[in-house]
Amino acid sequence: MTDGPDEPANALLLSEDIKGYFDSYELVVVPVNPEEKPLTRWKIDILDKDIEDETVQGRNLTPGGREAVRIQDLQDREVEFLNDNRPVAGLLHLHFLTALIRLKNTNTASWKDAREKYFPHASSSIRVTQL
Repeated sequence: MTDGPDEPANALLLSEDIKGYFDSYELVVVPVNPEEKPLTRWKIDILDKDIEDETVQGRNLTPGGREAVRIQDLQDREVEFLNDNRPVAGLLHLHFLTALIRLKNTNTASWKDAREKYFPHASSSIRVTQL
């Protein structure tokens, strides 16, 4: 079996609402502790601040699963897995990097927050220009 993105072992089962935000790169799944080896614990990071006040529903988000949850309440929430299987870390990392690239192109406050969080030592004076 390969570790390709379409392999069943890489499935990340999300509620339909959350999957939409994940697929559109507005939220990502990142390691709880990036220094942990192997990576086994993951959490949600909301990259697009414009969705924070929106609500989602999912059966494992609240007791009984019937109440809506605001997106901002999912920030830093650890992803609960039902067994020891995890998606390949490199594929989640690729999704994360793709989300950052897409967000960078918006040059919004959300990008500035993400840049500060994930690249705190990056110089704001560095500019990339097209030739």
